[in-house]
Amino acid sequence: MRVEHRSSSPSLRRRAGSILTTAVLATFMSACGAAGEPAGAGSGAASYDDNASIVVAGTLIGADMDPYKAGGQVQAIIDVYDTLIRPKADFGLAPGLATEWAWTPDNLKLTLTLRKGVTFSDGTPFDSSAVVSSLNRARSGETSQQKATLASITDVAADGPDKAVITVKQPSPALVSVLSSAAGMVINPKLVGDDTAIRTGTGALGTGPYTMDRFQASTQIVLKKRPDYWDAAANPHAPASFTYINSADGNARLNGLKSGQYQAVQSTGTPGLSGPGGLPQVNKDFRTIAIPAFSTTGIAFSFVTPFDKPLVRQAVAHAIDFQGLGPVLANQLNCNETRPVQLPMQGQIGYNPDAKALPYDLNLAKQLLAQAGYPDGTGLPPLTIAANQGTQDTIAATAFQAELAKIGIRMAINPQPSRVYEVALLTSGKAQLATLNLTTGAGNDPSLGYNTAILANPQFVDDSPAGQQYKSLIARAATEPDTSARTQLYAQAESIAAREAFYIPFCRFNNGYAATAKLGGFDGDYWLRYGAMKVSTVTVAR
Repeated sequence: MRVEHRSSSPSLRRRAGSILTTAVLATFMSACGAAGEPAGAGSGAASYDDNASIVVAGTLIGADMDPYKAGGQVQAIIDVYDTLIRPKADFGLAPGLATEWAWTPDNLKLTLTLRKGVTFSDGTPFDSSAVVSSLNRARSGETSQQKATLASITDVAADGPDKAVITVKQPSPALVSVLSSAAGMVINPKLVGDDTAIRTGTGALGTGPYTMDRFQASTQIVLKKRPDYWDAAANPHAPASFTYINSADGNARLNGLKSGQYQAVQSTGTPGLSGPGGLPQVNKDFRTIAIPAFSTTGIAFSFVTPFDKPLVRQAVAHAIDFQGLGPVLANQLNCNETRPVQLPMQGQIGYNPDAKALPYDLNLAKQLLAQAGYPDGTGLPPLTIAANQGTQDTIAATAFQAELAKIGIRMAINPQPSRVYEVALLTSGKAQLATLNLTTGAGNDPSLGYNTAILANPQFVDDSPAGQQYKSLIARAATEPDTSARTQLYAQAESIAAREAFYIPFCRFNNGYAATAKLGGFDGDYWLRYGAMKVSTVTVAR
């Protein structure tokens, strides 16, 4: 008998690592009672308002309720739909709509054993036909943005009503983690061909704990709790109604929290909420919840003169005092206090606890620049660094501009509205550097991040022998069934990236909320890494 939710192939058994910082873990533990209990359910258990209606403000309402087009905008989607496999905050994986999953010995077929007794919100039974239609839509639908994510799949078939078999063209160990993301959400087969209903959030879309009561694209979401949800016992005190209001003005969010208009607000970009300590120092009636996000921001290069020379890129890495800039990055960009020195996060496959960045050394930076033929910056062409205004990366770019000027590298800053425009400037050569989101992937597996962000178009690795070795290691890791071997391959690639300064990570954002003291339960939830509040984990004390 196979153990539930463990692969029958030992090489593909998942490992769970703790990724919560001490501060977040302390917050999580204080907000929760014994394992499996809602917040406050320990000794002297709190009294909960199971009919509560809560209102939250933030900037995470997308233009579409289609899970395969959501990207990182998963607010509400995570409560309307269920994933086949559930992600955990510590990067472990747990049963969701699938209770077991197992690879064949050749690692080319993944069999999902499906949960019985589950229905969509209109009573339609959940079975293998729903999995087949949803995954086929996700991997080949005209509007799907998950095609690259699921490109390894060649077939999805039902094996009776309670099993689905996924065939891949080559070993794809990351697929299990992918099925715990939006790509693994299952749509009602009655609506799977109705793009309008899915986009606008109308109809009985998913098997999740909430149904969509109202959806106004990029403006407002209203959810209502399902009384017949299959896993309602996991949190019987979840609020009856949830409203999420789009509010891009941080001051307005803060004032709404103080006035009682909102019970929680997204903390990123809200004055008084970001940075160490945050709101508790401003108002004792509120608390902040923070968890490191998936997104890692780093310096990326266009491999043209002068950054086609590793010595110049290394000079940049040595010239910036990232530790000295830490308070600025933490307080103004909401970066985690610990600077990332690699793309995989602690707990993810590929994380290397011994990884090191090139150290701050101004004299060495000057020597390297001179060795490259640019003593004190003499002979350098005009240089530009692109920065994302939307994520306030211009603050980092301004700080780096001053640091690099100390060794003779002088740059103009070109603010851009989004990452897309930054990448376009790098590709065209109109910018030679950029502060970019270097995605870390999804769930416990970083391979998606490497393949969709680092080795996409453009590639943030050059074509030198070192660059070719890096790409080979990443390609091998993507198909390596053994988790330990994959971790070593990723670690070797990251070591090359650090040595060659292909990219320079400097910030891992914190995502989270400030909330009234009555709101609890969601503090350690996985989806906070996307900035989303999973309503079915929330409790409201009376």
